[in-house]
Amino acid sequence: MSEVGGRGASGASGTSADGPLTVVVAAMKEEVAALLLRIEGARQVAIPGVGGGLDVTMGRLRSAAIAVAVTGDGERNARQGLTALLAAMPSVRRVIVAGVAGGLHPMLAQAELVVCERVVEETASGVLVRRADAGLVEAAATNSGARRGVAVTTAQIADTVAEKRRLLGVATAGAGDKPTAAVVDLESAVFAAVADKAGVPWLVLRAVSDTADEALPPLL
Repeated sequence: MSEVGGRGASGASGTSADGPLTVVVAAMKEEVAALLLRIEGARQVAIPGVGGGLDVTMGRLRSAAIAVAVTGDGERNARQGLTALLAAMPSVRRVIVAGVAGGLHPMLAQAELVVCERVVEETASGVLVRRADAGLVEAAATNSGARRGVAVTTAQIADTVAEKRRLLGVATAGAGDKPTAAVVDLESAVFAAVADKAGVPWLVLRAVSDTADEALPPLL
C-alpha cells in the first residue's frame, strides 16, 4: 500500500469570492440539493474549460463563503470539473466532497454518514492511499457525530454483494481486526488527487445509499 499527500499554497485568479472559499463538490445535483437551499445570496457562476459547462453556485453559508459544484459522475467528469474550478477560484481554503456511496461494512445502515479519514484506490501497481486533512476530519466527526472510515474508489459501480466483500478487504488491509466504516464510490479518490495536486486540504463525507448485503440492479 502506498500513500500520497500534498499541501501548499492554494487559490487562482478568476472568479471572485468574498474571503477564503470553501468548495463543496459532488457528482450529482441530488447529492447537494438540500445544501443549495441553505445558501444565502446564491448566484450561478460559469466555469470555462469544462465540456458541457460546470454547474457552480456561489454564496454564503452562515459566515463562510462557499461554492457548490456538480461535476457529473465518473472519473473523467470529476477530474476535469474540480481541476477547472480550482483554477478559476481564488483563495480556496478547503474542498469538501459530499454525496452518497455504497456500504462495504455490515455495520453501516442506509443513510448513515461516514467521515472518510482516507480514500483508497486500486491501481495497476497496487493500492494507493490518500489521507484527508486531520483537522477537517476531527471537526466533521465531532460536529456531526458520524463514524470515521474509509472510501474505496472504483472504476465501476460495486453492484454485487461479492464485490462489496472483496472491496472491504481492500479498505481494511493493514487494519487488523478493527471494524472499518468503509464505503465505495466512483469519484472520491479522483477529487482527492486533484485537491492534493493543488495543495488544498480536503475531506470526504459520504452517506450510505445501499448496504453491504444489498445488490444493485444491473441497469445501474
